[in-house]
Amino acid sequence: MNRLLLGCVILGGALMGHADEGAKALRIVTYNIHHGEGGDHQVDLERIAGVLLALGPDVVCLQEVDRNLSRTDRRDFPAEFEQLLGMPGVFESNYDFDGGEYGNAIFTKLPVASHENHALPGPEGIEPRGCIEAVVEWNGAKVRVMNTHLGLSEREREGQTEAIAALLDERPTVVCGDFNETPGRPAMQTLEAKLTHCRLTDTLEEKDLTFSAQRPSVRIDHVLANAGLKCLGIEVIRNEVTAIASDHLPVLAVLERAE
Repeated sequence: MNRLLLGCVILGGALMGHADEGAKALRIVTYNIHHGEGGDHQVDLERIAGVLLALGPDVVCLQEVDRNLSRTDRRDFPAEFEQLLGMPGVFESNYDFDGGEYGNAIFTKLPVASHENHALPGPEGIEPRGCIEAVVEWNGAKVRVMNTHLGLSEREREGQTEAIAALLDERPTVVCGDFNETPGRPAMQTLEAKLTHCRLTDTLEEKDLTFSAQRPSVRIDHVLANAGLKCLGIEVIRNEVTAIASDHLPVLAVLERAE
């Protein structure tokens, strides 16, 4: 059995079976894939795709995506994931080096009405950061999906979340990604003033932690939504495959339109 099929078999019992939420549910996965390299030091996109396909997503948001970089043999990750997932994708580079590109991507089975990349502020000489946005058409509505990967310093993240908050409006919106920050910290408070965390309780338990994959100790990967959407459920996918596939764990959120 290949790794893609193995991932599907192991992960098949994840959050609320695919048919159980009904046609109105929107399934979104956010996953920092560590440029495809797992804890075994193997770059294995089939393994990551198996993790994702098992979750039955409508939208997949990936961070740390390579294209044409020597460390990953000049492979075109966005094109490969389009084939592996069977979903068209949009990719935006935030950091160009070594003749290649590094950034965030969104893949979806839904029609994409538009997409763009928002460059985020940061100090000179530090890895540039961005927020890729795709407007998807879902159940007769247009939903903004914003996927980001914030910086490593608290001050940097504060400026970046302020920039994202300034982009928000009344349209149904999901903001997700690797924020490198735990809930309630200063940068996250900027977004929490306008958005609601997609999590079922205010108290974090071990099952809610997302980093690092083998020994999770913090939750820094989040899904947030505005008043146009309601979270039906959320799950950090932790098992023998995800423990090794990346240094982060994937997060699945199931949402519906708010009444």
